[in-house]
Amino acid sequence: MRISPQGEFEAYPKEGGPYPIDSPLAQNDRHILLLQRLLKRHNVIPHRMGLAQPIFHNYVMISGRGRIDRPTPDSFPNVIKGDLFL
Repeated sequence: MRISPQGEFEAYPKEGGPYPIDSPLAQNDRHILLLQRLLKRHNVIPHRMGLAQPIFHNYVMISGRGRIDRPTPDSFPNVIKGDLFL
């Protein structure tokens, strides 16, 4: 996977050339929004006993054998290899 400085993503298959893909970070943002709406609509989260609303974090994980090319080493820290996720 390659990420441009503008945040555009490209996939590099084993065979063939690179091709652009939709941003998995933007897709996860939409998933998080939908999940929050779903939990609120169905009243799944308890409102008593001082329990806080859940906090969702946006991470994109790729295969441990994959490669991530970033604009700078510290850019896009939420795009990681699955074997590095703790």
